[in-house]
Amino acid sequence: MVRYSNSIGQEIYELRESGAIFSEIAEVFDIAISTAYNYYNMYVESAISSDEDNDGCTCNCNCNCKSHKSIDMSQFFDGDYDLLQGESLSIYPVSDWHIGSPNCKFELMDDWFNRFEDDNNPKIILGLGDYLEVASKSVGNSSFSQNYNVNEQMDILLRYLKPFKKNIAGMVSGNHGGRLVKDFDFDLDLEIARSLDTTCKSRDTKKFLINGEEYSIYFTHGKGSVSKDELALSKLIRDNNSSESNLILNGHTHRSCWGSRVIDMGNGVYNRRYYAYCGSMLDFENSYGDLGGFSPLLPSYIRVNVSNVNNNLVTSLDIFNSDEIL
Repeated sequence: MVRYSNSIGQEIYELRESGAIFSEIAEVFDIAISTAYNYYNMYVESAISSDEDNDGCTCNCNCNCKSHKSIDMSQFFDGDYDLLQGESLSIYPVSDWHIGSPNCKFELMDDWFNRFEDDNNPKIILGLGDYLEVASKSVGNSSFSQNYNVNEQMDILLRYLKPFKKNIAGMVSGNHGGRLVKDFDFDLDLEIARSLDTTCKSRDTKKFLINGEEYSIYFTHGKGSVSKDELALSKLIRDNNSSESNLILNGHTHRSCWGSRVIDMGNGVYNRRYYAYCGSMLDFENSYGDLGGFSPLLPSYIRVNVSNVNNNLVTSLDIFNSDEIL
């Protein structure tokens, strides 16, 4: 018989062997939860009993007496930023670079790299998928026209991102990386994230504490296509109607556009929610967008700025278009 040093593990093993695991497993977890709850009560009782020695405070609050100093809320967030008047948190999405495509515009990637490196503000990177072309025989003739194999594509990407890996707050997967999941059960986007010491999910939400206020960002690669910016934004708002994040980011469409709407929170409270598409590094000429009859979309990337303006957090967005900056 297998022996576990952990008594709960041993009990679960014995229940499974006896066939009673399904009827008894709830009781096992009840024991574990009860034990944790008892430890919590012991902690609370200990804290209360020590109040007599801490400035005489017996309240259950976050005052500044020795036993009730304010909780450090930053431990519950993905980043904690204190911005002075006029300072900003810079958010750089990395979306639809498509390294390996003959249409990939490296000059704009170099501009992104230099701009991020020279940015003296607090700054983060969010990955929104389709970092590499990952050509497939099941999709057109792309496998015969890509400039680099997948190993070379990944090596190029890491040259751009590894110097800033400490700034990467998280990544999500795209449909191009998903081709290898479908064909070979190999998650290339997850492998990229591991190489950069970060996480990779299909969608993600990051919460930041900025000047004591929660600021959350929901980001995913996205899906589908539309013919105009205004229709794209309408779709983005509609697809994320239930999200409560301050900022919602999508890729996939290769568009760089953004907008906002005011949300009635009730009791006379209104919040502004922002929506943005994050561009791409693909030239339009002879791209599959061009061949598919879509309206021209030139290479571009965005930067979101969350700024302290008169002690209010103000969100704005800069779009860097290749035809304007190169």
